[in-house]
Amino acid sequence: MPSFDFRRFMMLLGHELAGNWRRHLREFLVFYVVFLACIGSVFYVPSRYGIGPDVVDHWTYPDEATMFESAVWAVSIAFYVLLVYGVSLTFSHLYTRQQRIAWLMLPATNLEKFLARVLVYSVLWSVALLVALVLADVTRMLVFPLFGHGYSSLLPELESRWRAYAEDFFYSGLGYQSQIVLSYVALLTGSALFRRYALVKTAFGLFLASLLILLIADMGRFRNLLFLDNVTVQVWNVVLIAGGLWLSWRQVSHMQVIPRHNSLLKLRKRKEA
Repeated sequence: MPSFDFRRFMMLLGHELAGNWRRHLREFLVFYVVFLACIGSVFYVPSRYGIGPDVVDHWTYPDEATMFESAVWAVSIAFYVLLVYGVSLTFSHLYTRQQRIAWLMLPATNLEKFLARVLVYSVLWSVALLVALVLADVTRMLVFPLFGHGYSSLLPELESRWRAYAEDFFYSGLGYQSQIVLSYVALLTGSALFRRYALVKTAFGLFLASLLILLIADMGRFRNLLFLDNVTVQVWNVVLIAGGLWLSWRQVSHMQVIPRHNSLLKLRKRKEA
């Protein structure tokens, strides 16, 4: 199977979703609970006691605009954290030997398997987040008015705010855009390298790398590293993005059922015995 086949790729994607439907259902329920908690924490008190300067016995918002602003921030932060966590799960299914054997036995090319996992935990994960957010907001609009006060949907405010963020992203220039893409590639590379607890390990690795760069740059000879021009920064971003994608692909496509360090350790124990 040397070439990419779209029909086989779609069958592989369906196999991934159907074969792990319990896990994906649990993930979706977590999305729903998280968004409902974010929205509920903002709307519960106003739904029960109202808003405005006349409400003095309970802490509430001075006006409806401030309440919606707080809800937008809470939901946006939760959405971003869950999105980042999803990317770190891309290759978490390759941790055990049985999982790696099952992955290698799939009748598809490495490229098809690689792209299927990226699509599930990047695009489809984002779609599931949006659906869970809509359901959480609908639940709030159906239940919370029973407490005494009803408020309109949060979705128009979210759509307006996120559209403004998207416009800022597209018009912010290549420097900022490459930084966002580099962050995604760093999470993807961390997932391919670490697989289990990839988010924590990747964040710790990036922290150590940043600290090392600052220590090196603080030396007299390398102090100019702290003051690179925009063109140089963009070039470095492109190089790091290409390197991260290549490393992710190589780590997954050249995967071994038994990791090399484990096999070497077993051979050493046999020789000692």
